Amino acid sequence: MEKFKNLGETFTKLRKEKNLLQSEVAALLEERGISVTNQGVSKWETNKVVPNAIQFLNLCDILGIEDVMSTFSDGYTGFQSGLNADGRKMVTELIHFLSENPKFSNNPVSE
Repeated sequence: MEKFKNLGETFTKLRKEKNLLQSEVAALLEERGISVTNQGVSKWETNKVVPNAIQFLNLCDILGIEDVMSTFSDGYTGFQSGLNADGRKMVTELIHFLSENPKFSNNPVSE
């Protein structure tokens, strides 16, 4: 079984790296239709409560987490393993390019 990092500590570290207050994270979640207070964010960060799946995925998106397994585990590497920040950024840009290109996307072309 893989050893996972402390969820709350990881969220706190990433939130602070983005220069976001807990109240700002709560407001960003509210914009997405997820009702949570800054006290709720605090409870996640202190591991008193664990966010549900919808909250977790939106929180990851707000904090810029693209490789969840690599971010929250010690030793397990996700599909971006071995890449530094610039490499991960390039992968993300390529994914966005391919998603928007009708030749590579499952989305139908609008005419």
